[in-house]
Amino acid sequence: MAPLLKHLADADRSEPIRALIAHAEEYQQNPDVVAALTVIDPLLSRPERGAAFVIAANNIDSLTGTRTVVILAAGLHEPLRQQVFEGLLSTMVTGADDDKFAASVLAVVAPHLPGPSVAPAIRAARKLRARSASALALRSLAPRLSGSERDRMLREALTAALS
Repeated sequence: MAPLLKHLADADRSEPIRALIAHAEEYQQNPDVVAALTVIDPLLSRPERGAAFVIAANNIDSLTGTRTVVILAAGLHEPLRQQVFEGLLSTMVTGADDDKFAASVLAVVAPHLPGPSVAPAIRAARKLRARSASALALRSLAPRLSGSERDRMLREALTAALS
């Protein structure tokens, strides 16, 4: 249903959007259902985005849930948006017991991080103890950089992967 909403006229979207949000709330333990909220993210009003974000935040223990939170959080207003990203990096990455999971989180969220959150994400990737995990995270963050910074990051990821 979610991909079809963008084809409806604005006046015809509100009821299906409310229905999809209600469905996601009812089945919020299913990350694939919650992920459907990212499809309609550009169509959501501020209150709808807030409701969708809360549903996704309840499912943050999966990579799909984390990706959903990041996509929805990108549309939140400042300073809330920055707080969400700082908290996510702190809790899910630097506080993670499993370096491979932390690297997977960084890989999933890297394309969606707002600019100010890229540098802390790179620092978190460099702190991962498992070199293969650090390599994955750094490689995922490299496209967010430009020119020589990106090349340096990719060399660093390659060195980590080979060590």
